[in-house]
Amino acid sequence: ISNSIKKGSSKAKCAWLRSFFDDEATMAGNRIIVDTVNPNGMKDINLLLDDLEIKNKLTHYSTKSRVVVYDVIKYSKMIGFDHDIKVKRLKKMIKNMQNKRNLY
Repeated sequence: ISNSIKKGSSKAKCAWLRSFFDDEATMAGNRIIVDTVNPNGMKDINLLLDDLEIKNKLTHYSTKSRVVVYDVIKYSKMIGFDHDIKVKRLKKMIKNMQNKRNLY
């Protein structure tokens, strides 16, 4: 990730992350997950999310690195997706999360 993004505005960081997550992210349970073989790049992504105060965790495995986004509601409001299928899945995920909260 270029320094112009790392040191850039929140808007620039969000736009870069949206583009990356559109291509690389998957959704499982109540989380958004990205796996790559580039540990340095994943550290940068982790730091961008931290800068935006979006709860996430970086984990390194022997053959890949993973960032898991836990605060999908904040992710949705600040970053979101442009990919149509991911937009729909994220909306459904958030709706399911809210429905579960209302049960308790």
